Amino acid sequence: MKSADGSGSSNSSISTLTIFGIGGVGKTTLARQAYNHERLKDYFHHKVWLCVSDNFNVERLTKEIIESITKNKCDLSNLNTLQVVVKEKLTSKRFLLVLDDVWNEDSLEWERFCAPLRSGVPGSKILVTTRSRKIAEMVGNPIPLDGLDETSYWKLFKKCAFGSEYAGECPQLEDIAKKIASRLKGLPLAARMVGGLLKERMNETDWRNIAESEIWQIQHDGKGVLVLPVLQLSYQCLPSHLKRCFLFCAMFPKDHRFDKEDLVRLWMAEGYVARDNNMTMEDTGSRYFLDLVNRSFFQEAPWRSIYVMHDLIHDLAQFISEGEFCRIDDDKSKEIPNTTRHLSATLTDGTKLMKFSCYEKLRTLMINYGSYMYGFRVADSLLTGVQIERLKNIRLLILQRCGLRELPEKIGGLIHLRYLDISYNRYIRRLPESLCDLYNLRVLDLFECDLQNLPHGMSKLINLMHLNAQD
Repeated sequence: MKSADGSGSSNSSISTLTIFGIGGVGKTTLARQAYNHERLKDYFHHKVWLCVSDNFNVERLTKEIIESITKNKCDLSNLNTLQVVVKEKLTSKRFLLVLDDVWNEDSLEWERFCAPLRSGVPGSKILVTTRSRKIAEMVGNPIPLDGLDETSYWKLFKKCAFGSEYAGECPQLEDIAKKIASRLKGLPLAARMVGGLLKERMNETDWRNIAESEIWQIQHDGKGVLVLPVLQLSYQCLPSHLKRCFLFCAMFPKDHRFDKEDLVRLWMAEGYVARDNNMTMEDTGSRYFLDLVNRSFFQEAPWRSIYVMHDLIHDLAQFISEGEFCRIDDDKSKEIPNTTRHLSATLTDGTKLMKFSCYEKLRTLMINYGSYMYGFRVADSLLTGVQIERLKNIRLLILQRCGLRELPEKIGGLIHLRYLDISYNRYIRRLPESLCDLYNLRVLDLFECDLQNLPHGMSKLINLMHLNAQD
């Protein structure tokens, strides 16, 4: 892997390359092509891809390097110990490390992160993608990435909008498409989103309405200001059932890996999936998901059956859902707006949820869902002060890795609950009999709970469709 000048910023035995440019220009796509290139298979002993986003936590990233190399869960938490392990794993090894979507501008944190990586042999590479020129210059050897040239972009846009690179059968639409494409500044993400929108509406009236939308009056300042409004246009043209499903994705962290079946079960619990006499709800939800994939709201990841959401599209979900949806994923206590109906949080021993007044209004509470960066053993419950019995309207309750020792008897009063996940709480030995009063419950996840037995009245859960009690 070479930079434009064939070198790369050298730091001991490792060299760095940084791809920078505005959001949606294709930085991650280019990095992914390099990462998966056939010529690199035998050159590097280890290849690691980390999604960083705005949470540049040295401990988390170091742990993820270990887990990627060993393919095993790492329960260590002390940074010095983690860095010793990384150094051991990389000694006398040539590695490629990709850090995607970096936002941290603190050079001291960067140096602290890089310290154990210098044990790699010469030829090791760190490839960073970022929107920030300052970060690119700090990391070293910045490579600017601009939008596609006019000819290449029109070729891409035709494929997205017409389904092929040939648009001769629709000359009246081609003129409108050229007008729209010329406003997208060569950004591949915008081509996929707007082109996909046009493809769903193959008629001249709709295309002219899109071309003449007020959205184009927002000026592009060279820093990606154009992108969010363009994506918002794609959102506005979604049918209402897909809008609800998309906004729910604001509950997840950036770079979350979506499993279609898991996400559909969550949508079903929220009541977002309509009943269809000719299809199961699972099949209907799967159709919703694939509709969003076809409109480029999700992208298929290199990992089998896993999907990801571009960070700008995630920004859009958070922007539109602000007020109703609230997500907390840093190490600071947060006050929760009383307008919140859906709350998601990643909690550690250093984070506590502050008291909030919207218990009775919450429909969703997700704690540590899909958070693999923390070990199983928590000294005390992270949910001290959270009054579960007041969640009268709750539909979806996820309490993963919280150090729970028991569920309160009053949980049986949550009569609207459809989805309960208390997985990875290894101190729980029994479940209350009142759990069996949750007659609307569809999903019960008890994975990695060290239960001695299940309640006697489980047969009363007549709507239960999915039970995971594996230990």
